[in-house]
Amino acid sequence: MAGDAEGTPARVSVNSVTGELTILERGPGDGTVLRESALLDERADGDWQPQVRTPIQFKRVLFLPNSHLGLTKSLTFRDNVLYWLLEEPRKQFGNSVGN
Repeated sequence: MAGDAEGTPARVSVNSVTGELTILERGPGDGTVLRESALLDERADGDWQPQVRTPIQFKRVLFLPNSHLGLTKSLTFRDNVLYWLLEEPRKQFGNSVGN
């Protein structure tokens, strides 16, 4: 689960004298983590394609319009996590007798 509706710093500049950061560009994220970072999206290198290119084999991804800390306060977040952990059907594994 990740947020993708908050403007999130994507590129910054550092003043070498004062150390002050200036945000040059924002992208979709949760205000802390960019969407492309949450997905480990390798298209960020400029080789854009219509499908996410990531080494992670996600079973599912859910984006919510919440801030970084707001994600876990979201009722949608809680409903989905509880379903996935407690109710979602799981692949049945054979027992040690005959399977």
